[in-house]
Amino acid sequence: MIKFDKIANQGVWYLASALSTGGQLNDEELDEFERSQVMASRYEDIEYVGGHLFQLGFTLIEPIASSFNKARLCDITNSYAEWQRRDENLISVSHGILVFEDPSDPTSWQESNGVQQEIAYARNLNKPVYLLTFTPSLDKLVNIETIFEPMKLT
Repeated sequence: MIKFDKIANQGVWYLASALSTGGQLNDEELDEFERSQVMASRYEDIEYVGGHLFQLGFTLIEPIASSFNKARLCDITNSYAEWQRRDENLISVSHGILVFEDPSDPTSWQESNGVQQEIAYARNLNKPVYLLTFTPSLDKLVNIETIFEPMKLT
């Protein structure tokens, strides 16, 4: 297990999380209202998680927290490619990626096209990627697991 303080002070971290695909949203029987409810719940969870990470000393780039409400309020419907371009710019300036594993939908990050592309992009840039595990109530970070650790060049 990785100690939180070991990585908290390494720089600015990109916080990745499933929002619009993966896990529960792969259920084809969900109607538009149900899909929007799942996305709103995911947004609230990632905001809460970001707050806890802030308390632990992490400095974060939070793409979902910084754009979800803006997109909703201003009726922004950028293409997936546009969101991906913006996310890649943010990953480029970060130290690495912290991936949120939602305890209520634990496979969502693995099934999310966006999260998987973010992980691949970070790996291509040789940036570390860690999986964050929280308690079901999201009140405590319980584990940080390595997904990808870049090779150190000597």
